[in-house]
Amino acid sequence: MKKIFIEKIKAYGFHGCLEEEKKSGQYFFVSLELELKSGFFNGDDDISGTVNYADACSLAETIVKQSRFDLIESLAEVIARALLSEFPGLSGVAVTVEKPGAPVEADFKTIGVTVSRKWHRVYLSLGSNLGDRETKITEAVEMIGASPECRVSRHSKIIETEPWGVTDQPPFLNCALEASTFLEPMELLRFLKNIENRLGREESPKWGPRAIDIDILLYDLLIYSSEELNIPHPYMHEREFVLTPLLEIAPHAVHPLLNRRIRELSPIGDCVKVSRT
Repeated sequence: MKKIFIEKIKAYGFHGCLEEEKKSGQYFFVSLELELKSGFFNGDDDISGTVNYADACSLAETIVKQSRFDLIESLAEVIARALLSEFPGLSGVAVTVEKPGAPVEADFKTIGVTVSRKWHRVYLSLGSNLGDRETKITEAVEMIGASPECRVSRHSKIIETEPWGVTDQPPFLNCALEASTFLEPMELLRFLKNIENRLGREESPKWGPRAIDIDILLYDLLIYSSEELNIPHPYMHEREFVLTPLLEIAPHAVHPLLNRRIRELSPIGDCVKVSRT
């Protein structure tokens, strides 16, 4: 693992909750910890094999000067996201924003916040059984890939499947997608739900028909549970319409609860009808 450190970039900005801070401004210090992707630096003493420090400094300084935030937490978050989006050689970043002139009635040296972000590998399942099913899935894939927060690595062929859970409904088209994202799990869920809404998904009964459905299957080797989201997807190992497309693109991906690779998971039933390109 290789990291680049840039300490205390000094820039004048207008960030803070108080009107005086917004009006007069003050100096901020930004420190960056840039983690390079494995194999990105090849040891050839070639600048193309690393991140340009000057460009990283300039990006952070520009955001401090040109943006306006009440919270330095928001400022650090924007800088972190911008760095990951701008520099393909980065696997992760930590951004520290210090506010030495903070209006606090205490004897202190500086006040600051650190925000860390990194790229994560995720696998998604997409399905549709209402309207122009193939167009909905294609548009969803394009919308995911068009976001600066996500990079689509590959996706499977689209297959037609019989409905699961509630069988009295039209057949589905399904595919699987591999992507990288620096969104945290709940952020990713909200991002995908927004895409579903934009593509016309409406409230429907559980396992009922829908214009588009996008499920998070795997997120690195994370095991996560909340009222809104469970990772890995709790039914993925029972559904051939999930396993068949996923097997095409990620046979060696590991289910972290079952500790088995996708190619080792036995499909349930025979729901695949037609393969499509």
